[in-house]
Order: sequence, then C-alpha cells, then structure tokens
Amino acid sequence: MASSHATGSGVATIVAEAVARHRQGDLDAAERLYRAALERHPGHFDALHLLGVVLHQAGRHEAAAELIARAIAQNPRDPAAHTNLALALRKLGRLGEALASTERALALAPGFLQAQNNRGNVLRDLGRHGEAIASYDRVIAANPRHAGAIRNRAGALLEIGRAEEAQAGFAQAIALDAEDIRTIHERWTMIEDCVNRAYPLAR
Repeated sequence: MASSHATGSGVATIVAEAVARHRQGDLDAAERLYRAALERHPGHFDALHLLGVVLHQAGRHEAAAELIARAIAQNPRDPAAHTNLALALRKLGRLGEALASTERALALAPGFLQAQNNRGNVLRDLGRHGEAIASYDRVIAANPRHAGAIRNRAGALLEIGRAEEAQAGFAQAIALDAEDIRTIHERWTMIEDCVNRAYPLAR
C-alpha cells in the first residue's frame, strides 16, 4: 500500500500540472487533472477551489459555486476563494450572497483589490451606486492605474446620469488599456530579440 506521504506527493504533482495547464488556458486538461487529484484526495483545497474557477470560466457557475464552497469548508480563511465564490454567485444572480462573500474576503485581506473591485460590481448590480463608486475609489486610491476599476466606476457614474464624469473615466481606462498593450508588445519584442540572438539558426 502506498504511504500517505507518497499519495500526498502524487496529488501535489497532479495539481501542479493542472495549474500549469490552467495558466496556459487549457481548461479541459486542467479540469481533467483537478478531477484526478480529487479522486485521490476528495478534500484537497486547491483542487476543489481551482476546479471551481475552471468551471466558472467555462460558464458552469452553479457547479463552480458548489466546488468553491466545498473548498472554503476546508479552509475558510482564504480570501481568494471567497472572492471567486462571489464571482460565481454574481453570475447566478445571488447578489446578497455574492456581496457577503466579498465582505468576507475583505475582512481577511483588507487590501485585496480584486475583492474590493468585485464588491463594487455587486453593489452596482444591487443598484447601490454610491457604495459601488466608493469601492472603486478605494481600488483606484491604492492603484491609480487600475483600468478595470476606473472603467467600472465610469459605468456606475453613467448609470446615475453623471455622463461627463463617466466619459472622462472611460477615456482614462482606454488610455491605460492601450498603454498596457504597448507595454506587452514591447516586452514581447524584447523577448523575440533575445531568442533570435541566442538561436540565430532558428530564424
């Protein structure tokens, strides 16, 4: 019989491969691997949580919420899990529960900008635009280049009739997005140059 240490090591290897596939955008392979890990260790926090994230990305929000809730039962102090649960619950229209999940994430990690931004989105869905804008403002105060929060804030302003402020916000977000694209292109060009110098015969 395999030792528990060997079993744990095997699960860790499977989860690591699943995470690699997940980061590459291969959701089908990631799902298969996370499920394989759970066959060996049904209560594995990362496998439950990240399989839930995969299913959320694939549009299977009910199953995603169930899996992430099971992960949280294993480790209720992980702010990312609460935030990801909120994302799935929001897609299901369960806005009160989604808001509670963002609040739990922020109680655990007050500086977690993704949770704060998501809180703003849920409050906006609930029609609580003033509170939503305050959440976005906290994100922007911490990171003035957070294009997502700036864009979301502009959307909230537009919905309450503050069109000129909204237009300025959308323009700022677009400028930041374009700058990010230029930065990515410049970094990719630098990588290509390094590869071409290292492997001249590959050209």
